[in-house]
Amino acid sequence: MAALPLFETWLKLDDKKLYREWNERVDSIRKLVETVSGVETKIYIPDDGNRYPTLRVSWDQHAWGFTIADSVQALREGDPVIEVLGADNPSLGKSCREGKPNPSRKERPEADHIELVP
Repeated sequence: MAALPLFETWLKLDDKKLYREWNERVDSIRKLVETVSGVETKIYIPDDGNRYPTLRVSWDQHAWGFTIADSVQALREGDPVIEVLGADNPSLGKSCREGKPNPSRKERPEADHIELVP
């Protein structure tokens, strides 16, 4: 029964306002992240799956000595915890997007970016 009020609330939301808020959040994060020299960002809407504004962040891991995996771990261990899509998240795995069986964590190649979704 608890799901019904939640569903009703979702149906009453102003989707244009909500989408605008999501875009503002992603753009705010993008502007902050881009203040770091050498960081590249891109905001896009995925073609498959959830169609939310998504921020892709990448940098030269070798030059910085700080990998994508290091970043994912640091963000997850922070306070507050920030969950991002990284190499250990199947949504970044090519095999998932192609409908192939999901490889184990050890079989996945290291991602060259992280993604944030509002």
